[in-house]
Amino acid sequence: MARWLLPAAGILFAACTTYAEESAAATQKYVGSWKRTVGDNTITFEIKSHTIHINVVAGGNTIDADADYAATKDGVLFGRIGKVMKKGTDDGPTDGDLFSFKLAVEKDTATLSDLKGTGPHENPEVKQLVEGDYHKEKGSK
Repeated sequence: MARWLLPAAGILFAACTTYAEESAAATQKYVGSWKRTVGDNTITFEIKSHTIHINVVAGGNTIDADADYAATKDGVLFGRIGKVMKKGTDDGPTDGDLFSFKLAVEKDTATLSDLKGTGPHENPEVKQLVEGDYHKEKGSK
């Protein structure tokens, strides 16, 4: 049995390495700063290879959140909010909330849809505000 352990470990390592490479490649198309403005509200997603910084400015209130995320092959980003800072509001996500959304990128436009979250503050108005087209900011990767 011991002589099969080393080849099995090698196969497992190769599979994990391949998955990690595919996951990194899948997230590259999302990397950059994406911005959406709806009335007085501005939402910006600063997406890096495995982290997202979210900034929401609405009616003079600000929410800044940092999250870890991963992406599926079919364009679903899912993650966990790690840290939230709020100014002027108690609404919005809290530390530890889970989320997912579909993100379709076409040139300098990203369309966010199917937003889901586990936080106690979820409501249809938030979904309506966040879902839609985002434009890549100039100078962003």
